[in-house]
Amino acid sequence: MHTPGEWYAKPTAGDHQQVIASDTTGATVALVYDPANGDADLIAAAPDLLAALRNLEFYGRHWGKPVTGFVDAMSAANAAIAKAEGR
Repeated sequence: MHTPGEWYAKPTAGDHQQVIASDTTGATVALVYDPANGDADLIAAAPDLLAALRNLEFYGRHWGKPVTGFVDAMSAANAAIAKAEGR
C-alpha cells in the first residue's frame, strides 16, 4: 500500500530546490530533484489517479456491455492499479 491521504508538492529549504510530495500528516513521500519537469505534481496526484482508476475499473465491471475502446481502457486501468499496488 501507499502512504494514505492527500499529497501535495512544496519547495524545500536549501540550495537544491528539491520538492517534497507529502501526505496531509507531513510525512515525506518523495524527493524530486528537478521540480521544473513536473514530476512533483505527478507524484502528488498519485493517490487521486489511483482512486480514479479504481472507480473506472469498478463501474466498468458493473456497467454491462463494453463500448468500443472501453475494453482497452479497462485493461490499462487494471494494469496501472496492479502496478500502484505492487502486484
